[in-house]
Amino acid sequence: MKTVAAILLSSLSLIDFGNAQSCLASPPELSWSNNVGSMTFGSATFTRNGVTFTTRVHDGMFPSPTLRMQRGQTYTLTLHNALTDINPNPTMNVIKELDYTNIHTHGVHITGEEPGDSVFVRVDPLSSHTYTYHLPCDHVGGTHWYHPHHHGSTAVQVGGGAAGALIIDDSAEEKAFYPAWYNDLASNELIMVIQNMDLGKVASLGGSLDNTFTTSSNTAFYTVNGEYQPTICLETNIYRKFRMVHVDIASAATFEVNSASCEVQLLAKDGVLLDTVPRQIASRQMYFTVASRADVAVRCTAAGTYTLVQGSTVVAYINVADGSSTPQTLTEFSTAAARPYYLQDLQNYNGVYGTQNIRMSARTVNGKSFSAHDNYLFTISADSVNEWSLSGAGAHPFHVHVNHFQVLSGSMGPTGWTEAGDWHDVWQAPGGTVRFRADRFGGHVVIHCHILEHEDEGAMGVYQIDGGCNGEKGNYGSGSPECDWSCTSPTTRFGGHVVIHCHILEHEDEGAMGVYQIDGGCNGDKGNYGSGSPACDWSCTSPTTPVPTQPTSPPVTPAPTTPAPTLPTLPPVTPAPTTTTPAPVAPPTTPAPTQACDASGSSCNNPGQCCSGVCSGAGPNRSCQ
Repeated sequence: MKTVAAILLSSLSLIDFGNAQSCLASPPELSWSNNVGSMTFGSATFTRNGVTFTTRVHDGMFPSPTLRMQRGQTYTLTLHNALTDINPNPTMNVIKELDYTNIHTHGVHITGEEPGDSVFVRVDPLSSHTYTYHLPCDHVGGTHWYHPHHHGSTAVQVGGGAAGALIIDDSAEEKAFYPAWYNDLASNELIMVIQNMDLGKVASLGGSLDNTFTTSSNTAFYTVNGEYQPTICLETNIYRKFRMVHVDIASAATFEVNSASCEVQLLAKDGVLLDTVPRQIASRQMYFTVASRADVAVRCTAAGTYTLVQGSTVVAYINVADGSSTPQTLTEFSTAAARPYYLQDLQNYNGVYGTQNIRMSARTVNGKSFSAHDNYLFTISADSVNEWSLSGAGAHPFHVHVNHFQVLSGSMGPTGWTEAGDWHDVWQAPGGTVRFRADRFGGHVVIHCHILEHEDEGAMGVYQIDGGCNGEKGNYGSGSPECDWSCTSPTTRFGGHVVIHCHILEHEDEGAMGVYQIDGGCNGDKGNYGSGSPACDWSCTSPTTPVPTQPTSPPVTPAPTTPAPTLPTLPPVTPAPTTTTPAPVAPPTTPAPTQACDASGSSCNNPGQCCSGVCSGAGPNRSCQ
């Protein structure tokens, strides 16, 4: 008897969407039950663009179901491997073990240690593995993706279609900071998983080793959410948010909205908002490395049918129906004040930082092919700031796990697509200089070429972050600095009246002074101010691992220089409304006139009236004590 899951897999594998003319929908989402979920990795058969192919997918879906998460939560995901070809191969850096698998949460700022996002876990055929994902409480909302990452089978499995979107929802604190137009886009967004299905390439990679993948034609074509040349629906003058995930095991792509009546506003890349949102892309061209994501807002002013193209290839049709007659406007806003510690601007950072040169090539990183998970390229310290110079990444795109990096120099894509200060986790340009803070997490961190055949064949390396948090919120390595899982920040401390003024003091005296209000936080007596949200917190807990004043062990060669001191965090804050009514405060008390020393104390109003001691008591009972 077939199980319900088997029946579902069988029915889904026979669906042929073909040239769907209905409006494209976001992919189905995995259903969590109290943050617990499971997926089955197995084979399924699809027909797209007249080609029938059998491949490996999650839950019988192509693309894989979307995972949706929230910061500060813990998720437990069990991966069941229903594939059957048990053929272990100890040879390193070859295409192998095509029915062995695992999961990598690409772009999510979580640990690379077990039971979290360790790509060194191997889920054998007919076995299961349970992941536990602890999302930090300061994780920003954004668009990410997940895919298999077992060394030797990654290219075949991802190239065959096993990949899905992973969305971290905006938190309540972030929504309170963002303008209404940005929050409103969430109700009119489309998740788009764009996959280059190069079936001939996948067949060639697996060759005679592959007992699962088959195709009726060695062709290549794009799909969006599993559909060939689908129709995306818009309304005139109304922006729609596209959460775009690009999946290609070999090539970058430039997608263009092919109509002058449309415009493209860039919001975020690789799951991180730009410093100033939005950024108009005049060319309407959107550049994606082999593994990029981008959030864009697209609007067209004239009804009609247009195209989303890659070169001369139609990827999707865009059908624009009559909607609003008034063009929607998007007002710029800065995200700087809402950035958590791990995304704080490092462009002008002038503290101590370590340096590395990272050289990408066809089958090596820094001249070395992958050999073992604990054969480290180098070691750095948790909470350290690091500056890396990248080379060779134009031909061999650089990807690093765990921490995003900020671009100091270098460029990718059309004018305006990449600017200094942007954050990425994949870099596909000949050179570039980047910085990042090794925030919170210690452990193994993978660097690899994201041309996945190259990664499977050796273009992967591992560096170590000493100190910080392991996969279970405990200390990693030397334990220095210690793991700190909190998100309390001293920068959120004070609420109340804040004065702005000209410091030519005559001008200030004559009116060049204003007051703004910080709602929430601490008042003058360490209590809550105003609404009390956020509550006053007088502790000095840092949202990240603190930097020790003295190292407890010598650095590991060739570790970079001593980590930089901890910088203060600027967490998301709730902006005050345009017109603010200050919280009521008691009128000031007028002190009694100064009197001579009152030995009896019967009328004392302050300690100065007592010959010795202090004035205590209340009302008529006050006296010198």
